[in-house]
Amino acid sequence: MPALAAELTRRWPQYVCARLDAPALVIRVEDEERAMTPGPRMEGGLRIEATPDTVRFRADEGAMVQDVAGARAVVRLARGDEGRRFWGLVNLACAAVGWRLLARGGGAVHAAGVLVGTSAYLLVGPSGCGKTTWARTAAEAGLPVLSDDCVLVESVEGRLVALGSPFRSNDFPSPGKGRWPVAAILLSEHAQAAALAPISRLMLEARIAANLLFSLSAWDTHAEATKAAAAIAAGAPARVLSFRPDASWIPVVTALAG
Repeated sequence: MPALAAELTRRWPQYVCARLDAPALVIRVEDEERAMTPGPRMEGGLRIEATPDTVRFRADEGAMVQDVAGARAVVRLARGDEGRRFWGLVNLACAAVGWRLLARGGGAVHAAGVLVGTSAYLLVGPSGCGKTTWARTAAEAGLPVLSDDCVLVESVEGRLVALGSPFRSNDFPSPGKGRWPVAAILLSEHAQAAALAPISRLMLEARIAANLLFSLSAWDTHAEATKAAAAIAAGAPARVLSFRPDASWIPVVTALAG
C-alpha cells in the first residue's frame, strides 16, 4: 500500500527505519472488500474481542487480528475515504503495540507524558482529568511532550520506561524515537497550589488498570493483561499531583527525583 506508506513517512519521518533485524511486532496490511460508512469522519471506537489464542480489534475503518503472543498482526482496511483509512490504520497499530507491550510489563497508558532532562513524568487519567492542560504548561515551559493522551511504556528489570511514539501526539512536536526512565507516575487533582500527596498501591493499580488502553476485555483470558497494571505501578514512584494550569508544578514534581 504505497499511499499509506508514503503518508506515514511524510508525517513521522523521525520514526522511519530502513530495516529491523528482530522487530518486536510485525503488522501486515491488506485491503478488504467491505466499504466503510460514507463520509470523512471517523465512526465510533475500537471494539475488542479477546480469546485464549487471539485478540481482535474492529472499527468501521477496518479490523485487526493479533496472535496471543502479540508479535504478529494482520490489519484489513475497508474501502473508502483515504484519510479515514490512514487514521484507522494508525489506531489499529496503536492497539497492536499496546497489546504487545502487555507481555513486557507495560502497555498503552491513557496518560500525558513530559520529559525533564533524561527522565519522563506521566500524568495518568481519563479524558477531562487535565492531561492536555498539564502537557501544555510543560510545553510552554520548554519541556518536550511525549503525548497528551497516550504514552507507551514497558518494564525493564523492574523499572518503568517510556517509549517515544507518534501515536496521539499531534498537538505537540514529537521528541522522536527514544527511551526514558519514568521518574514518577502522577494522578491529578485540580487545586490553587501545586502539591504532592501519597497514594496507596491498591488505588494506584486500580487507576492504572482503568487507564490501560485496549486491555480491559482481556482480563479474564490473558494473564499478561492482569499483570501489566501491577508491573507498571511497581516500576516508578507514584503520587497524587494537585496543580493549577501553570508551570508551578514542575519544581514540585522534579523534586521527587532529587
